[in-house]
Amino acid sequence: MNLQRIFERESFLQNFLDSLNECILVINTEGQIEYSNEIAETYFQYTKNELLKKDVHILIPDRFHENHKLWAINYIKNPRSRPMGQGQTLFGKKRDGAEFPVEISLSTITFENKPYIVTYITDITKRKKLEDDLIERNKDLDSFAHMVAHDLNTSITNLIGFSHLILEDEYSRDEILHFVRQIKRNGIKMASVVKELLMFADLNKSEVILRETDMLEVVKSAIDRNTEAIEEKKAQIILPEEFFTALSYAPWIEEVWYNLLSNAVKYGGEPPLIEFGSTDLGNKIKFWIKDNGIGLSDEQKQIVFSEPDKVFHPLKKGSSLGLYIVQRIIYKLNGSVGVNSKLNEGSEFYFILGKN
Repeated sequence: MNLQRIFERESFLQNFLDSLNECILVINTEGQIEYSNEIAETYFQYTKNELLKKDVHILIPDRFHENHKLWAINYIKNPRSRPMGQGQTLFGKKRDGAEFPVEISLSTITFENKPYIVTYITDITKRKKLEDDLIERNKDLDSFAHMVAHDLNTSITNLIGFSHLILEDEYSRDEILHFVRQIKRNGIKMASVVKELLMFADLNKSEVILRETDMLEVVKSAIDRNTEAIEEKKAQIILPEEFFTALSYAPWIEEVWYNLLSNAVKYGGEPPLIEFGSTDLGNKIKFWIKDNGIGLSDEQKQIVFSEPDKVFHPLKKGSSLGLYIVQRIIYKLNGSVGVNSKLNEGSEFYFILGKN
């Protein structure tokens, strides 16, 4: 009588094992499956009868077969209850070949003087995704903290420096007014960095309802917030009569336009020529802003949103924190971002959002 029959005769035990969310396999010393509980079918897409007497390797990705054979031999020689593959990521293989991460624990039983390996398998797909998301978020926080610290440190250093110059009382009124304007500019810059920091924190905890947004009004608000820089650089702004409509969240999308415009003014030509627009892609809308700046290399385009400080700081003083925020916001709105650019031919930064 095989183990499967024995388990099935004991209906209470069978019902108990089938009620578990953990897959249980009993394997003989030849590596054949002698028993599987109900959830094995959900995990691996095989029925109990299909698994019976099959080699356990059908449930293991091919690349792990050789190592698994060596492990099985060693385990039979020295059986003990323990987790398998501690410190490693283990994978199961479904009938269709799809792989999924698993956590495995082992123990042994003896039946009719024969040893069997009891394998407890847990699908950790959801947990692994949460762990990967946490790792990615920590990377984001590290990168964000570095950029924030850099920007605040630069502004604070400038504030202290100009304050010292004023206190020396050796400068004319016009020179002192210039220093005060610089202090004001750096103060505004610091306030902007703090606002970005608060925006980043809000992104990580807020869920919003997406609605159709009057993009022209949002863009005009972003332009108003950039008025001082636009006037100083004598930038020319070209707006369309209207934008296509997409689903977004107005306060966040204004921050996107503000940062893209600020970037275009700062790194545009002399003077900057900046054009806004939108393109209907069918079930999505592409929004874009073009400038006449020095453009980006292929290498810079790859990192411009994830590591903007490495792209812009060597070229011109100022914050590039905004593009990082742009990417985070658009991803939060289930959209995508990108840039089309060639050196000495300007840049087109864009983002794509869904529509009704």
